[in-house]
Amino acid sequence: MKLLKSKNVYLDYQLVPASVLINNEKIVDILPYDYQAEEIETFDLKDNYLTPGIIDLHNHGFAGWAFTSVLDQDDLILFSKRLASLGITSLLATTSFSGYQTIVDNYNHPDLKTTILGIHAEGPFLNDKQPGAANPHYGFPKPDLKHLEKMYQASHGLLKYLTMAVELEGTKSLLEFANAHNILVALGHSEASYQDVANNHQYLRAFTHVGNAMKGINHRAVGALGAALLMDDLYVEIIGDVLHLSKEMLEIIYRMKPLDKMVLVSDSTALSGLPAGKYNFPNNEVTITEEGLVVNQVGRLGGSSFPVLTHLKLLHEKLGWPLEELFAMISYNPARLINCFNEIGSIEKNKFANLIVLDQDLDLLKTFHRGELVYKQGQDLILTNPKLPKLINNPELLNYYK
Repeated sequence: MKLLKSKNVYLDYQLVPASVLINNEKIVDILPYDYQAEEIETFDLKDNYLTPGIIDLHNHGFAGWAFTSVLDQDDLILFSKRLASLGITSLLATTSFSGYQTIVDNYNHPDLKTTILGIHAEGPFLNDKQPGAANPHYGFPKPDLKHLEKMYQASHGLLKYLTMAVELEGTKSLLEFANAHNILVALGHSEASYQDVANNHQYLRAFTHVGNAMKGINHRAVGALGAALLMDDLYVEIIGDVLHLSKEMLEIIYRMKPLDKMVLVSDSTALSGLPAGKYNFPNNEVTITEEGLVVNQVGRLGGSSFPVLTHLKLLHEKLGWPLEELFAMISYNPARLINCFNEIGSIEKNKFANLIVLDQDLDLLKTFHRGELVYKQGQDLILTNPKLPKLINNPELLNYYK
């Protein structure tokens, strides 16, 4: 058993003094801050923040690791330790089709230090006019029900979240299949108009990296971005690095969207967390700028270089978003979006003890995954994938959408 005491525990959208009692993997009680139990291992966190662990629904990789076929079991276990050092206790592996097997074989491996909740397929049914990090001449496959069925079967039911462009011809049968098999659909990499979104509203759950790789707002046609702002029942993924979205756009989103429909995501890739500079890949050159932009050779952004916790800090420091709301955007809201709030996402009795401890500067001090202390500040840690020098010439490392 463990007892975690803090004057700033995040409970029901508020920071309050409390003690959290953990037995094995789960929270068994919420007690007063001054509760004493000499026979129980106690962590007195003082004024540091105790919040639910980060749930990252859009994560392609980090620091040389990637959720593609380059990842094997040993890599995944090592990568999970790095994720724990970022405060991520649960995620959707945003993986290429070739990476499904590693996830299927290992998602519940006992040595993982973060929980893989399932697979996020960002594509492949995307609009060629919104290629994102892909080569502009990449050419996405046309909507094909048999292709989606193959994806679902290969995932063994782990395909939980699908980003697609709903305006493409032939998507209706795919949307119906997704809904029938509990695959949540997010609009992304799309040229959809407002009316396209409205026509498919019943099938949609969210907007992938809102504002990016989607039709924007014109004064006579508000596009998919306008739909994202106006449709209060749909979630929006927010890349909060203040680079993918301007301060002004972030402020518009903040004012218009209900608090419980905003979700911070990293959209991190194998290049995230690496030093600034130029990285040469087969048929592609990617630059990480000093400010943190990841830019490919045709000037398009290729995901964020920062983890979710950095986004949270930037939104708090640069835009003044309250911590009580930001903490919901990394835990409560993503858990509700993917329908797992009964098990994770908040500090409540009978939920898994996925918790992080932040100091007053919002730097990570500790990560608890299912009750186990899996990271503490200052511990020895492999920060970058040791295989990166070999993988730099493998096009599969940055396979975002296939």
